[in-house]
Amino acid sequence: MNIRDIARKSGVSIATVSRVLNGSPHVRETTRQRILAVMEREGYTPNAFARGLGLNTMKMVGILCTDVSDLYYARAVSLAEKQLRARGFDTLLVCTGDSLARKKQALAGLLEKRVDAVLLIGSAFEEEQDNSHLKAAAEKVPVILINGDVDGPGIGCVLCDEEKAMADCVAALTGRGCAHILYLYDAITSSGFRKLAGYRRGLREAVRAWQDSEGE
Repeated sequence: MNIRDIARKSGVSIATVSRVLNGSPHVRETTRQRILAVMEREGYTPNAFARGLGLNTMKMVGILCTDVSDLYYARAVSLAEKQLRARGFDTLLVCTGDSLARKKQALAGLLEKRVDAVLLIGSAFEEEQDNSHLKAAAEKVPVILINGDVDGPGIGCVLCDEEKAMADCVAALTGRGCAHILYLYDAITSSGFRKLAGYRRGLREAVRAWQDSEGE
């Protein structure tokens, strides 16, 4: 069953069916209802990509993450998908791995599918040297980066103050008498560097506080 079959069974032109699918007001209500009734009876579901061409929106947001098996990424993807679905958007998830070439390829693939926006999960998408591919994508659709900081028109960033959070954690531990605090990490990302900076800051502040108390 395709749009041509719907037009034939409804006794209208293909253009009229297309206008109904695209929500055009230039269709008589009786005609609209007849076409919709045929679609329901025949179990016709319009192709999302075909509709997007006419509506200029896919109601689809592309989500990129490096590894959805990571608990943080999985939770972030789940929450984002739920919020987007509540607002009428479907999602298209692509796991890229850590390769910059694969990240660029996946981003280009989402743009080819005419997504309405791209959501990047994690600071792994904040490249140390060159983020020109993100800026180029933002010229076409909004780009949102979670827990990363890339400056550019059309790019929105949601950034956690991880340095302060880590410094506060160290302070809480030293305040409970912990003297040997080890920070283990396995990812060299901007987020990881911010946490490491907070860990070192927390230790420096703990040493100063200890020195001040000794001086008293």
